[in-house]
Amino acid sequence: AAQKPDLILLDVWMGTHDGRDICRDLKNDPVTRSIPVILVSAGREIEQSAMEAGADDFIEKPFERTVLLEKIAKYL
Repeated sequence: AAQKPDLILLDVWMGTHDGRDICRDLKNDPVTRSIPVILVSAGREIEQSAMEAGADDFIEKPFERTVLLEKIAKYL
C-alpha cells in the first residue's frame, strides 16, 4: 500500500484467485483506482468479462513480446 505500481499485469486464472476479482477490488479502491490494469488470459472469450471487471486492457495468450510492450507503453 505504501508503494503504488505504475501498472498491474494480472493473469485471469491464478490458481485459487481470479484476476478479474482482484481487478474489481483494485478499481473499487480510491487508492488504486487510477493504476492501469492489463488482464491476460489464454481464452479470447474472457476479454469482455475482463473489461467488465474494470481492466484497462486485455491480452490473449500466447502473445508476442512486442504486443505486450506496446500495451505497457500505452499506459505509462
